[in-house]
Amino acid sequence: MQNLYDYLGNILNISSGGGIFVDVTKNGIDNTGTTDVASAINTLIANGGKFFFPAGTYLLGSQMVVNSNTVIMGEGNNTIFKAAPSMDAVYNTICNRNASDINARLCKNESTTNPTVAEIITGYDHDIVLKDFVVDGNWMYRDLVNWNKTYSEKGTSITREPGTNLEIQAAHDVVIDGVYAKNGIQHNINIRAGANSYNMGITYESLYPCYRVVIRNCTAENERNDDCITTHDSYDILIDNCVATVPNNANGTYSAAISNGFEIDDGSRFVEVRNCKTYFAVCGFQAKGHDNTPPAHDVTFVNCTAYYTQYGFSMSCGPQSEYSGQSSVDGRCRNINILHCAVIQPYVPSNITSWEGALMFVAMKNTLNVNIEDLYVENSGAPAGVQNDYGQAKRTMLVNLREQCLNTVIRNVTVTHPITCNYSNWGLIVFYGGSHNAVIENVFLNGFTGNPVVKLSDNSSDYFLKIDGIYTPRIASSDKMLSLTDSQITLQGERRNMLYIA
Repeated sequence: MQNLYDYLGNILNISSGGGIFVDVTKNGIDNTGTTDVASAINTLIANGGKFFFPAGTYLLGSQMVVNSNTVIMGEGNNTIFKAAPSMDAVYNTICNRNASDINARLCKNESTTNPTVAEIITGYDHDIVLKDFVVDGNWMYRDLVNWNKTYSEKGTSITREPGTNLEIQAAHDVVIDGVYAKNGIQHNINIRAGANSYNMGITYESLYPCYRVVIRNCTAENERNDDCITTHDSYDILIDNCVATVPNNANGTYSAAISNGFEIDDGSRFVEVRNCKTYFAVCGFQAKGHDNTPPAHDVTFVNCTAYYTQYGFSMSCGPQSEYSGQSSVDGRCRNINILHCAVIQPYVPSNITSWEGALMFVAMKNTLNVNIEDLYVENSGAPAGVQNDYGQAKRTMLVNLREQCLNTVIRNVTVTHPITCNYSNWGLIVFYGGSHNAVIENVFLNGFTGNPVVKLSDNSSDYFLKIDGIYTPRIASSDKMLSLTDSQITLQGERRNMLYIA
């Protein structure tokens, strides 16, 4: 077996079991897909060790639970762990011990209504390797209606989320390598802390955040809703050479479009997503937090490509109170890098319901210190064979900055096809809601109509803006390079080389 590495590049040492792999089929585990083997597997792997699952289908009527000091290794796409139709939708398909209690997902540090961390989790799981297999959540054949979705202890009722296909909670030194996670009910792969920060305030500190986690060479595909690969309240995470695909958006299967390919969410930090691709997600790559939830920060997307998305890259977070007051960096999605990335054939899927069919190559809300460099956009229209009721998007934006986006660098951007958008002169690079302090350098457009390239709008703010190089073929006399829509705006900084190319 080749060496496995942690987030920092150190060889990961799985101490239990030495170098010997246990062939589970020689210990009575059926791999024909006809017998529920979850209980037998959990008993066999309970004390850790290294386990080899030969090619075949392992039917799981309940969660498969992995403990510390454990390696689970299959034979690539020929080894399939499949959720049985009888598995309750509240459960994960495969998870670590700390994620196995369905109440664990509701944990808060201190709570009179939710479970507390101390009631469910007493310490970290660690040194776990999941390698070379398929995990199939099988949502198409499971009961997604008549399942227990509420927590009703402690005198309250709290709505549960459905299970994840592969979930890791409150663990460190974890490697997920060569796993094909498909057909999850909610997420396909989810990395999260022991405590849930959702709706707990922007300064909330989760207990037992996952750390030193590597997700490498994985494919996540066809979750029922929400995200292909996501992280929550965790840090030191590397997601490398992975692919996320959401085919249900391509054919308008559902009334509302499914979410993100890669989502770095709610308090995640020091996360690098590199060499990854996503297809048909509403948002390809996202760093964010929810209202009243710690935002993601210190996130880098490098050499990533978003194919066939409405939003190629998105950064957003924060409660409304943070937008106007600018009182705290805690409420901002901050220190985000988008480097050497691409957006290919973006389009608005037919089942989208928000923003009147807006198409945004990069969307930003309430951000601080965002660096976009070497972005390539091939906006040649919707891909062949997809349901596309919108046709041309009503609004098309290269970068949209709203609600106090501060300190933004947009440098070396190439857009290959002309952009047409006739929605109220909205603009290609749009600053509004008090967004300001930006550098725009070397933007190469292959033409546009119906918009200014740069639009500064509303909130009567001082805009500190440096523009050095916007290049485009000659445009109509009614189109503008720069537009200020508020007479009280004071624009400071340099504007140079805003050129038409004959």
